[in-house]
Amino acid sequence: MLKDTIKYCLNELGYTISKKNNFYNLLLEEKINLLIDVGAHKGEYALKARKSGYKNQIISFEPQTKAFTILKERSKKDKLWIIHPRCALGNRNGHTKINIINETQCSSLLNPNKNLYKLDENLKLQGNENCNVFTIDFLFNKFYKVKKKTYLKIDTQGYERFVLMGCKTILKKIDFIELELSINPLYHGEYDYIYFIKLMKRHNFKLFDIEPFARDYNGKLIQLNAIFSKVV
Repeated sequence: MLKDTIKYCLNELGYTISKKNNFYNLLLEEKINLLIDVGAHKGEYALKARKSGYKNQIISFEPQTKAFTILKERSKKDKLWIIHPRCALGNRNGHTKINIINETQCSSLLNPNKNLYKLDENLKLQGNENCNVFTIDFLFNKFYKVKKKTYLKIDTQGYERFVLMGCKTILKKIDFIELELSINPLYHGEYDYIYFIKLMKRHNFKLFDIEPFARDYNGKLIQLNAIFSKVV
């Protein structure tokens, strides 16, 4: 029933859902030259991209100290995998705190709400740690360049909205954007998937594909990954 509801909502917005074998195949099919990996965690996404055959440049960003250490170690032998110094990405430059969850892939700059804890009774907030925060526009103006075929992946546990606020300049140069979106927000201040579909449309992106990501104990879909492509 939930899947039908999602399809109906997307259809009402003028979108259709198509199936692809693998999100990572898109990197090869579209000849992506640069993968911007925001919320890299321990490098899981980048490693899967490499395993799928993607051989071009990756730039990863991660704010958690322990995850960042593992990320750096895993990237050592990959000359085209750049790990930016530990920081968060958002809508401003400065300093912030990240909330550390025992399942570190759930850590966020936002405070978790009851929906997150309903996913797993073992999830616990362990504390927080300080980190720098920058906008993507600032970092790419100072250190990096967007290439002809650029793919931006953002997985920041509810903070995606703020990351997008900080990349208005380079957004015009990006070809694909992948976001992790929630059906019902898991963090205070997080917006749901419908908001992002409308937001991306205003930025001249259309929904390209979706993939179910996380479900609760009853099988209800909680989160999905969505790819948006630039309208040309």
